[in-house]
Amino acid sequence: MSDKVEQQMTPMIDIVFQLLTFFVMSFKIASQEGDFNIKMPLGFSPGGVTETQPIKVRLVAAKGGTLGEIRIGDRGLGTSFQALQNEVAAMAGADLEVEFDCDYDLHYNNVMNAISAV
Repeated sequence: MSDKVEQQMTPMIDIVFQLLTFFVMSFKIASQEGDFNIKMPLGFSPGGVTETQPIKVRLVAAKGGTLGEIRIGDRGLGTSFQALQNEVAAMAGADLEVEFDCDYDLHYNNVMNAISAV
């Protein structure tokens, strides 16, 4: 008499393939959020500071996270993204860098609209 218990492998393999099929069929590839074409600075040259100064854009939040004001340096542009686009286009040179300073409470869509305007 043999005390060896033989396991049936066929049901286990069936379950593994069913699980594999379920996960493969239910897998959804998420689109990338915030996929921008952003030109990042190359860094500092060994000689010191880079020649271009970034344009500093300040986005001020009003109560409730809405856009209160757009500022470039000391100048206020109101809340118009078109005015921001016109200002940046007037300043545009060969190497344009824009630095955004946004209030913490500002809604994300306002930041995205400002990036799109630039």
